[in-house]
Amino acid sequence: MDSMITWAKENFDFISLLIGFIGIVIGVIGVISAKRSRINEIRKEKYLDDFKKAMAEKSVEALIEDFNREVGSNAWVSMRAYHDFALIETLIAKGIDVSAIYDGKAISFARHIALNDDKTKVICVD
Repeated sequence: MDSMITWAKENFDFISLLIGFIGIVIGVIGVISAKRSRINEIRKEKYLDDFKKAMAEKSVEALIEDFNREVGSNAWVSMRAYHDFALIETLIAKGIDVSAIYDGKAISFARHIALNDDKTKVICVD
């Protein structure tokens, strides 16, 4: 134990320098992580915007077909999440009630959907 204390006293400058270096490395990692998070947020916004622009051109019936193609799929990647969110937002923007499949937080792809008779609301059909 005494030898460790002696070593620490003799190498105090080195230990201080090492601790300072570790602090700098941790700080740099934090900055890189923050930048990476912001880049990912920008990408997310771009992908969402691209999907929304493409979907805005589609008819409600075509959007319903897009939704029904996803029913039963267990595949999950970020791009699908962006697509699905844009799909729901586009239906809502077109005045369609999506409460049968979307509760404001989660989208259910458990069942196929269709439009009701007055074409204002999606309904589950199977």
